[in-house]
Amino acid sequence: MPRGDKKQMMEFHIAPTCEPDDLSVLSASLKQISLNDVESAKLVVLRNCLLPKLMSGEIDVSQIDAKQLNSHLFGC
Repeated sequence: MPRGDKKQMMEFHIAPTCEPDDLSVLSASLKQISLNDVESAKLVVLRNCLLPKLMSGEIDVSQIDAKQLNSHLFGC
């Protein structure tokens, strides 16, 4: 984990007030972080459900065309 220079941190100036634009950016950022957390939790549940089935062979994905599923990633 990176460490910061404590002396340099103590010299960092922080604004005493926030402008309305700053608060709207902060609010939008916090909303996106919250949405990302919810999506991440859903993906964990999905992974925990699918991974054992994939590992046991209960679900076979060997015949799936990844390019067709992800065509939006390949610019098709």
